[in-house]
Amino acid sequence: MTARELVTQWQAEAAVLRRRGQEGGAVVLEGCAAELESALAAGDGERLTLAQAALVSGYSVPHLRRLIAEGSLRNVASEGRPMVRRGDLPRKPGHAVPSLSIG
Repeated sequence: MTARELVTQWQAEAAVLRRRGQEGGAVVLEGCAAELESALAAGDGERLTLAQAALVSGYSVPHLRRLIAEGSLRNVASEGRPMVRRGDLPRKPGHAVPSLSIG
């Protein structure tokens, strides 16, 4: 299950709890869903170097450079080496996304 699917599941479970008179549980689940949704949105905006983007997407750095050159992928760096938004990356089918700790 993806994190986005979990948000949807929690929202659905909150609705069921509310229908069954469990307002407190519904509020807790809705809060958790909102926090996770917010974290996901923030993560989508994370700027990655092409080397980091290659790890996340499963595509090579040269391929990502080609996508930027052809306009299929936007370069979000103001100057210097290219950077892309995590949420804009294509995902190679079957590629497991590693967690990146970027600091």
